[in-house]
Amino acid sequence: MKEIYLIVILIVVLAFVAIGFMYYVMNKTKSENEKVKAEFEELNKIYGQTKENFQNHMAQAAVMQKEIENLEEKIKEYENLKTDYEE
Repeated sequence: MKEIYLIVILIVVLAFVAIGFMYYVMNKTKSENEKVKAEFEELNKIYGQTKENFQNHMAQAAVMQKEIENLEEKIKEYENLKTDYEE
């Protein structure tokens, strides 16, 4: 009879140890999940800023290209006027 009580007590102790280990793993996983989520949000913020900066840069490049085309057109007009004047 004593052995049965010892086995039952051992099973109960092992159950509590298993429950404690599962609780520890769940808390550690939750903590890691929160860290990863925070890092992801930070990276997403950096991505948004980088995307906005790139779009601004591309818009500025398009404006500069248009200004270059306008200047080239004015240079051609000036050269045409110059040749007309020289004739």
